[in-house]
Amino acid sequence: MSNNKGFLSSWSTIEKLLLGAVLLLCVLAGLVAVFLGGEFFVREERAQSDQTPTVVAGLATATVPAVESAPLPDANGDQETDELTAPAITLDPSAGQPGSTVTVTGENWPAGSRVVVSLVPSDPPAFTVNSAVVDQDGRFSVEIIVPTDTRWLDESPVPVLVTTDDNTIRAQAMLTIVTPDGGAPPPTPGSSNNNVIIISPDPNASRTPPPPAVAQLTTTANLNVRSGPGTNFDILGVLLLGQSAEIIGRNAESTWWQIKFPSATQDFGWVSAQYVQASNIANVPIVFVPPPPTPTPPPPTATPEPGVVITDWRGEYFDNDSLSGSPALVRNDVAISFDWGLGSPAPGIIPVDFFSVRWTRTLNFAAGTYRFFTRTDDGVRLWVDGALLINQWNEQSPTTFAADIFLTEGNHDIRMEYNELTGGAVAVLSWQRIDTFPDWKAEYFSNPDLAGAPVLIRNEGSINYNWNGNSPGPGVPGENFSARWTRQVPFDGGDYLFRITSDDGHRLWIDNDLISDRWQGGPTGVIEIQRNVSSGIHQLRVEYFQRVRESYIGFSWQRTDRPQQGPIAVIRSPSEGVTGQPVRFDGGRSRQGDSPIDRYEWDFDDGTRTKGKRVDHTFDDPGTYRVRLRVTDQNGLRDTTDVRITIKDDVEETTFPTAILDGPSTGTVGQPVAFSGNRSFSLSPITEYNWSFGDGTTARGPQVSHTYSQEGSYNVVLTVVAQNGLRSSDNLS
Repeated sequence: MSNNKGFLSSWSTIEKLLLGAVLLLCVLAGLVAVFLGGEFFVREERAQSDQTPTVVAGLATATVPAVESAPLPDANGDQETDELTAPAITLDPSAGQPGSTVTVTGENWPAGSRVVVSLVPSDPPAFTVNSAVVDQDGRFSVEIIVPTDTRWLDESPVPVLVTTDDNTIRAQAMLTIVTPDGGAPPPTPGSSNNNVIIISPDPNASRTPPPPAVAQLTTTANLNVRSGPGTNFDILGVLLLGQSAEIIGRNAESTWWQIKFPSATQDFGWVSAQYVQASNIANVPIVFVPPPPTPTPPPPTATPEPGVVITDWRGEYFDNDSLSGSPALVRNDVAISFDWGLGSPAPGIIPVDFFSVRWTRTLNFAAGTYRFFTRTDDGVRLWVDGALLINQWNEQSPTTFAADIFLTEGNHDIRMEYNELTGGAVAVLSWQRIDTFPDWKAEYFSNPDLAGAPVLIRNEGSINYNWNGNSPGPGVPGENFSARWTRQVPFDGGDYLFRITSDDGHRLWIDNDLISDRWQGGPTGVIEIQRNVSSGIHQLRVEYFQRVRESYIGFSWQRTDRPQQGPIAVIRSPSEGVTGQPVRFDGGRSRQGDSPIDRYEWDFDDGTRTKGKRVDHTFDDPGTYRVRLRVTDQNGLRDTTDVRITIKDDVEETTFPTAILDGPSTGTVGQPVAFSGNRSFSLSPITEYNWSFGDGTTARGPQVSHTYSQEGSYNVVLTVVAQNGLRSSDNLS
């Protein structure tokens, strides 16, 4: 120490000041480097889903290198967004009854950005229920109303998804919907165990209470005010950006608000919840919703025209866009597959714009689940046996919609209605059975020639395999085998790049058009085919054979005439769990972009990871865990989301019961139908069995019977309530 002191003491005052300045600059430089480094990783995480890889990861083989996806963010901070700066949302409370309000609060969002709040059901589309503008501190707070439609009880817990306007930043949380009867809803994590609010007499009750806060909204964009809750209603006027209005009602889904808006025809109007920020909405009532301006009349019994023989689809063509009056033309249509462009279905009879069509037919189906596809420009409605499956009676460019339904064996009535407003005219209907092969139907043969009957048939999510000389499955040899994959895929019209690689040979068809033929031994390398694909449903077929040694095949496609649309990750899970008990995490509601999702990767924040669309995980220790899901599509685009789950130790007090409903799926009008909930079980004793029969009537008890007075399809729901106050439901149609 004395030597150092002597050394410094020999320096002049100026030299000592210079040394201090140098040391100060070094410290400041270090702090700047740390700050910039953290910001870099945050931006990298947010931009990850917009990156388009140069090589499709789905084509990895032993001889063709794959693009390895980055690992999931982990606990050591590698590629992890700082939790203090990552956009996040919370729900208060996280569980509520239909019609109650929940506050959605966000932190660490880009200041000044607009965010949209949506509920994500199991089938698209998402329901937008509010929006907000982020303040200068990166925060927002809005209310949403728990939907009152009974179908949401079956969906519970429901993901609440918040996205920025450009869809680049997202966060989600889980909302548990509980039935209004049979006890209080589950307590919000962190709240008091005593969830009962006791209202005592007010000694000052004679005083006039303060008026309730007025429900109001502020627009986040210039917004049309319409005569009803939908874009097919007339426009009454416009609210400008930032303009406010008083809310006086809502529709059942809370996707449209009724506001005070004097006009020439009425004193109120309707605006979409997607483009406003609403507040004080706890007591907003559900109000009468006017019928659409062009209601569908019952199908008239048209007088058969002389010489018209209907053997396929009965097509009734109207010279107006509302199916009004008698059809101007009735004819037999072999299929509903039309692209009239700017022309007319029947020149001289039907105009090129503002016409409508109704097609009807009775067809025989084998029992199973079917997916119906429509593609139209403009509006479309589709019924099967009187059940409305698709209702998109809007002005729109060519758009594909899909809906699933289970059909019993026998005849079923199909009705499709269509209207054309202006511009091009497209109307297409198709369907496929999906209960057996919802993705690729894979057929494997025990020979290299696709000869004879397949020895293995199964559903496969993607074509991306490297068997490395091993058997693909039971009954299939490791060498000298072949395979065929078939699938129907809806495409938006545009330019696509198809990639395929294999060892040994392959063939690829689109709608029976052979676009790649490499039926030869040895590796093919990566084959790329540029193709313009028209809008609609197209049949894809891939055939493959293998001789000896290496065995792999990979197939994918991507759109090339616009930036690639990546997937959106969505998690459905409970918000609470118990140590030692499996918790189900469901990524099935994730949305695909231009290419199907083929990889689901999970990180449970306890040192374990796994893969799969739906997974079960058991936590060993109590605590709050941040569970992450990353989805990757066949083009290598990916997206990540996360949810928080609280794990507790007290098994009996925190375990939900399991409702099991037993009963027949068919019955007879006027005859009692018996239902049983006796197989329901719970660690905490079950205290209530609550039944809803789908016709407005209810009952209680472990075993019940009910008599229906009318034909129809009914959804029977059993809700059991345990002594710990928790509940669960099961249903039967």
